[in-house]
This record gives sequence, C-alpha cells and structure tokens, in this order.
Amino acid sequence: MQYDNVTEEVGISSRLNWIPQAGREGYIVLNYNLQDYDRDNRFRSGLSDLVVKFNYTFRY
Repeated sequence: MQYDNVTEEVGISSRLNWIPQAGREGYIVLNYNLQDYDRDNRFRSGLSDLVVKFNYTFRY
C-alpha cells in the first residue's frame, strides 16, 4: 500500500504466487487505486486491475 500526497492517491497491490510443482506456477495480481479528486478526503475508485498468469515448463 502506498499514498501520494501530491495527487491524493492511494494504491494497493497484492500478488498471490502458487507453485504446485517445479516448472509450474500461477499468479493472481490485484492492483487497486483510490483517488481524492476534489480533495475533500472522500476517496473514489480510480483504477483496478486483476491479472491471472500461468506458467508451465516443458522438459524433454
């Protein structure tokens, strides 16, 4: 979590990494931003992202 006092923005990032076996892994990443547009200390949703990624390594 981080806060920027110039733009009045709060950012939250979270990542979950799952490795069931060697060479296989998955990620779930959540990014969420809140911003106080009119500087009245009422933050509103600015941006949100959810990313899912899977990696599989083929060995031969």
